[in-house]
Amino acid sequence: MAMFHYVACSASGELREGELEADSPREAARVVRGQMLRVIHIEEEKQQSRWKGLRFSSVTRKHAVFFCRQLAVMVDAQPINKILASMEQQGGDKAYLEMVKEIRQSVELGHGLASAMQKYEDVFSASIVHLIAAGEASGSLPEILARAADYLEREYEDRKKIQSAMFYPMILAVSVCSVLFVMMVFILPTFVGLLEGLHVDLPLPARILLFFGNFIANYGLFALLGGIAVLLGLWQLYGKESVRRPVDAFLLRLPAVGELKKQTAWMHILGTLSVLLNGGLRIDEALSMAGKVTDNLALQDVVSKARNSVQQGYSLAEAWKGNPLFPAMLLQLVAAGESSGHLEEMLQKGADYCRISAENTSKRLQSMVEPALILVMGGIVLFFILAIVLPLLDSMEAIS
Repeated sequence: MAMFHYVACSASGELREGELEADSPREAARVVRGQMLRVIHIEEEKQQSRWKGLRFSSVTRKHAVFFCRQLAVMVDAQPINKILASMEQQGGDKAYLEMVKEIRQSVELGHGLASAMQKYEDVFSASIVHLIAAGEASGSLPEILARAADYLEREYEDRKKIQSAMFYPMILAVSVCSVLFVMMVFILPTFVGLLEGLHVDLPLPARILLFFGNFIANYGLFALLGGIAVLLGLWQLYGKESVRRPVDAFLLRLPAVGELKKQTAWMHILGTLSVLLNGGLRIDEALSMAGKVTDNLALQDVVSKARNSVQQGYSLAEAWKGNPLFPAMLLQLVAAGESSGHLEEMLQKGADYCRISAENTSKRLQSMVEPALILVMGGIVLFFILAIVLPLLDSMEAIS
């Protein structure tokens, strides 16, 4: 028997969450439906390895954008399983069609769309899955699917822009590192032997290169394997909440990158809150669902604390006031929305503000990447030249 966490909806539209023991997800779904509830999302509660169950497929983020966009356009006209069946018949990439087929089969077995998509965690991130679960709970699935498609589309475009901006610097970096490796391992040792015969002292840059060259030649393989083992260990450690929570908080404090993470997360949290409140959910229920659309545990804690404060009678603006992780400029917007009775509209405006801020920050980061890499490569080339040219000058003086 395993413990499962479920999110379900009653006939009156009330959101229900809970835990139960069952032998399988299908059995857990049957028990929930036996309580006259509609299953939205079910997942097994257990600590898994960071790479356990990870699947590697040719389904890309571009496929994920197409999947969400097509569902968003057609979900008002047909049941989800019918839409998925028609998507299968359209043809295309084999791995993508297999994914659509498995999601359709899960939906036909009674699982919610979010629960069916969760199996493809390398294609649909946890934040997207929770976003769609929120849409299913509030009856706002078309709008939520469109929001998910917009998010995935922007993420895909930003990633392509960054890859394009880094293409030339990365080619330069690979070329310089390759030449540096050949010089350190094969050429510099011979060159050093010649200089030692002339009784020429090696300058510091040449000694540093010689040290690394000898280290790579003698221990390079062990260093590579050790580095891989350390990275895998750190990734596994990051999967533990006690470690991940302070790391997530630290990432949000990083200049530029942390700001981009915060702006993107609040864009989704506030936008989801707006959709859920428009769908008729109470604000504490909406906060419970909206907090899960970000995978940053520090921000999840901010939303969870706000939900607890709201349940104690505080306003949303009061709950977020003074929290350094909430954008201070949006507090007045939230307060104005609560006092005027138009909180949903103000939350959407806050989401739009965060989206524009995130786009500007992303453009600024992209413009910094290429010159920074070129500067680093230039420094490496300069160091390499000093390591070779200075000994040559010393040897010429020794000969003369």
